Order: sequence, then C-alpha cells, then structure tokens
Amino acid sequence: MGYTSIDRSVFKDRVKKIRRQLMSDNLRGLLIFTDEFRPSYSLYITDYRPVDNIEFSPQGVYINQDEIVLFLGRKNMEMAKTITWINDIRDIDSLDDFLYKKERGGTLGLSGIEKIPHFYKKVIDGISDSKHFTIYDKVLDDLRSIKSEDEISLLRAASVTADDAMKYMMTNIEPGKTSEVELAAMGEFFIRRAGMDLGYDTIVASGKNTLDKTWRPSRTVIRNGDILLINIVPRNKGYCSFLTVSHATDNPYAKEICSISKKIIKYMIDNLKQGDHSNKIYELYYEKTREYKLLDHFLPFSNSEKSIGHSTGLEVVEYPYINRESDNILENNMVLSLKYNLYNFEFGDVRFEFNILIDGKAVLLNECLLED
Repeated sequence: MGYTSIDRSVFKDRVKKIRRQLMSDNLRGLLIFTDEFRPSYSLYITDYRPVDNIEFSPQGVYINQDEIVLFLGRKNMEMAKTITWINDIRDIDSLDDFLYKKERGGTLGLSGIEKIPHFYKKVIDGISDSKHFTIYDKVLDDLRSIKSEDEISLLRAASVTADDAMKYMMTNIEPGKTSEVELAAMGEFFIRRAGMDLGYDTIVASGKNTLDKTWRPSRTVIRNGDILLINIVPRNKGYCSFLTVSHATDNPYAKEICSISKKIIKYMIDNLKQGDHSNKIYELYYEKTREYKLLDHFLPFSNSEKSIGHSTGLEVVEYPYINRESDNILENNMVLSLKYNLYNFEFGDVRFEFNILIDGKAVLLNECLLED
C-alpha cells in the first residue's frame, strides 16, 4: 500500500490524463523533479514520500507515452519498492545519463523545479544543455485542484481530527496556569494520538501576541480576558486540514467580534456555490463586513496572492490561490482553505481559517468553527 493508501487505479488514471495532455501539447515527455522536503508534485504520481532522515533524496519521475520511471536516492530506492506502484525504479544519479540517451530534439515538460533549492536546480541546468524544457506545473496544478473521492475522504477525516483537537485544547485551558507552548503541545499530542502527523507548525497566540503574524508558541501564560488564537494542521496520510480559530472569554468586546466574524463566515459559505468566481468570496466578506462597520479592520487584509485562501491537499497551500482579484472558477470537488481576518483591535487580532468542499454549494468541513 502506498503512502496515501489511495487505490493504485487513481494514480494510473492521473498518468493517463498527463499522457493525453502531453500528446495534445506535442511534448515528448514530462520530468517531475522535487526535493525530499516538498515532494508533492512527484508524490501525486508515485504515492511515495521520500524519507529525509536517511539521505538527501530528490525524487524524479519521467513520464512519456510508453514508460514511467521513478528516480530516488539509493536507500529510498529500496524502501520505495514496497510502497510505490511504479515498477521501474532507478538511482537518482543516473537521471542525467538517462535523459542524455533519450532521442534528441523536441521539448519535455518540467514540473516541481520552481519550488526546490538551488542545489538541485543545478542538476536540471546540466541536463538542459541537451534538452529543452517547458515549465509544466500548471497542468499538474489543475489536476490536483480537483480532488478524487479518496482524497476528499482523507481531507474530511483530517478536518474532523482538527475539530476534535481544537475542542480538546479549548477544554483543557486553565487561565492563569496554561501557557501557549503547553496548549500547543496538547493539540499536537491529540493529533499524533489520532495517527496523523503535522502539516504545519502549531500556532498558539494570546492577547497582544496575536498582533504578531509570525508568532510561535511561547511560555506566555494565557489569562482570563485574553483573545486566544489557535492554528493547527493535521496531515492525514499526506492530506492536510488547516484550522485557525480565535476565541475570547471574559472579554465582551473581543467575544462580540469573534461572534460577528463567524456570522460573516457563515454568510459567505451560505452564498457560495459551484461555478462562482473565487473573488466572490472577497465580495461576500466585504459586503457583510461593511454592514457590521468593521471595514477599518478588514481592509488591512494582506494583498498577497493567497490573502483570502487557497486549495489544500498534499501541501497545506496549493493552487488555486484566492485573493480579492482572483477569478478562478469554483468547481465541484475542490477543497479550499479560506481565511477571514480582522486586524488591529486594542485587544489583538481575530483570525479564522477553515476548509470547505465545493459540492454544488460550499460545504463547511470544520464544523467546530461556527460553534460557540
């Protein structure tokens, strides 16, 4: 069984789709090249995630109309034989010679290279002397943006664990005693105990610490009246659920802002459906935020390409990216991680992030988000 436990027929179907696209684009083949720390492009095809604590092992996958070859470090090669569905597994050091011997002329697609360290890019630079490449990430991004039923099942389970971990953390806070780092450890223990690992660093911030966008858990003790921000990301057999919740007790104004934020999120979800452009998410947020006279806290929203959200899956952050100007069409079986943030209150920031599934309409996967 592969790393994700998804049926092998799903991976073979992905390869069939890629081969059809390669033929349509008049490309001789595709090379997917990733490092061992961010292998999602290759993992999506091989169902093998390199083990990074035994050797440096980039992962290369070569696909043409007749063959598919997996390239790994020598130790990972042996391990992969019992995990991946691909039979032809070779030493990563033979990749350049393998490509040199391929028929010259024509163009190969290249995917994954934009996200790996410069050290590995030098491998491709050497091969490029005899091969012409065209960046092919968009083709794989488009495939990955529409999830299979198996992927959705894994993401649903990750979302349930995120909900349960969040509830566990909330019920185990002792104001005046529990520190941020202790609360983070509780959440991570819960996720590990559920048989999942972590897709992203756990964040716990209290009070004015929430104003720091790069905050990590500290020994700061959580006090009555503090706004509390918790971010957890369970990874279920490779698939991630992103959940951020802001919570306030014994602080009526902060509690009111959290309550209003949840109403705005619910309004957005209730009015979002398949076929909408992704910038409608921002428009719905804006409309309701203006109604509650909170635009001064909403408009500082980051202008980054991922400011409203993004897809999630084998990586916490995947294409498509969503901001106030994005115009991607929301399609069925997309799973998105959406954000709603309000900044710069006297007590701190209020931030939420959660997963939805597009299934005719928007379906909230993190049900605990809207609970009191």
